[in-house]
Amino acid sequence: MKKTFNYYLAIFIIILLLASTLLLEENIGSRIVTIITVGTALIGAVALFIQYKRDKNISQATFILEYAKYFYSLNGVEDTMSKLDKYRLGNKDIVKNLNDNGVINYLFWCEELSTLFQEGIIDFKTIDNLFSYNFFLITNNKYIQETELVPQAEFYKGIYYLHQEWTKYKKQTNQSVINPDESLDKVEIYSTYAKKGDNYYKKTY
Repeated sequence: MKKTFNYYLAIFIIILLLASTLLLEENIGSRIVTIITVGTALIGAVALFIQYKRDKNISQATFILEYAKYFYSLNGVEDTMSKLDKYRLGNKDIVKNLNDNGVINYLFWCEELSTLFQEGIIDFKTIDNLFSYNFFLITNNKYIQETELVPQAEFYKGIYYLHQEWTKYKKQTNQSVINPDESLDKVEIYSTYAKKGDNYYKKTY
């Protein structure tokens, strides 16, 4: 890879700082645990990068499988995914019981996924079958859009960009996307933030 590990580490430290700022702005007392869990999640991602960089024999497929395990190990993510799936199937009230930690860990995993894509570490042919459902389940959700992705869009530029590019890939390969009626691209700010997500970290940092 062209980029050094220090560059990746800087990226994730910056994301952590952004996450902390977001959480502290809302309520420093009730969100301190969430800050810690986000930090732990990002440390886990950095650990995966270290392994990938040090062992040249690790295949992309192995890295992707490890990243999948990392997703399900994040605090509250499995419960969040289960509730979002029930929402998709018609139980709209269940999102009222979503855990903040799970939602934020889930979204920051998606943001990390966008960084991996923009850095050329992964591509859609490799991740589509494994991660497509996870990604679109939370991004194509009106409740998540109204509570996180729209009001906090500045923190999720990578998600907007990845959604845009992944949707294009789905159309090119004649695949459908789950929950299209609540697709993220229906929000008014979509085009603005999808453009900002293009190589956002490279341009900003």
